[in-house]
Amino acid sequence: MNIIKEDFLRKIGVIPRYTEIRLFLMSLTFLLVFATNSTIRNKYLTDIVNEDAGLVLLVIFLGIWLSIYNAFSPKKITEFSKIFLLIYAIVINVIISAEAYNYISKNEHGLYIIFPILNVVNAFVLCMLFKRNIMTTNSIIEKQTKYSEIIVGSILVSAIFFVSQYILGNYWAVTFSICLAYASNLNELISDIFSKK
Repeated sequence: MNIIKEDFLRKIGVIPRYTEIRLFLMSLTFLLVFATNSTIRNKYLTDIVNEDAGLVLLVIFLGIWLSIYNAFSPKKITEFSKIFLLIYAIVINVIISAEAYNYISKNEHGLYIIFPILNVVNAFVLCMLFKRNIMTTNSIIEKQTKYSEIIVGSILVSAIFFVSQYILGNYWAVTFSICLAYASNLNELISDIFSKK
């Protein structure tokens, strides 16, 4: 693909950008869901004997480890890590969108269905861009995460998670979608506001 077209698509938001903080918050959300939801834990841990599910879990847990490591490490992200993190981001989005779609196709849940619908569209676009080699490791942005971003982002994602999951009683995939939407769209803006104070 022409570099100019790729840059244009990236600027208008068609090709996502995965910063270290965005990947870290995605991983934090997954860990919160995994730690607090016995249904999801049982589903994925019992499927680990299935070769495909085991491979998916391996990608997820290595992706989580790399996301956390890169958020705290001043080292540059290696090309191998970028490829792996890109695959991890796609896998997480596909799993969450499939689970959310399953849920919303059977249950309507007010205005909150917009987040799972956005995730389904996002996962489809990610897969198409990756398949056509439009979304590459250039989507993994090497912007060193500040500790203030990690702290503010972690507090806000945790608060959003607990309000959505326990106060509003949302299904776990809807909660994950809401947290992903925050991590993808609002975290950098809010972190910038807090870091200027």
